[in-house]
Amino acid sequence: MIEKYIEDVKRHAEPEEIVANIIYEARRIFRVCEAEDDFCVQHAGEESIVFGGWNRVRWGVRLGWVAFESHCSSEVLAAFKKLGFGKVVA
Repeated sequence: MIEKYIEDVKRHAEPEEIVANIIYEARRIFRVCEAEDDFCVQHAGEESIVFGGWNRVRWGVRLGWVAFESHCSSEVLAAFKKLGFGKVVA
């Protein structure tokens, strides 16, 4: 889905619209990975947003979607990898 965000930027979308799209996609990732109850915004900065309580997933300008091996259940990591949402890092 990073292509969608790039397209938003190219067409000069409003920042609120870009953030809304990122949050929508994060909710979808948590739902598809069967961790919908763990969805929250953990941190929002200029270049990234971190989602989740126990299961941490980050969207960043440089890498797109990243799941943290040290902060995700094995089930969420397996689904994240299988569905190709992004990278998994330690």
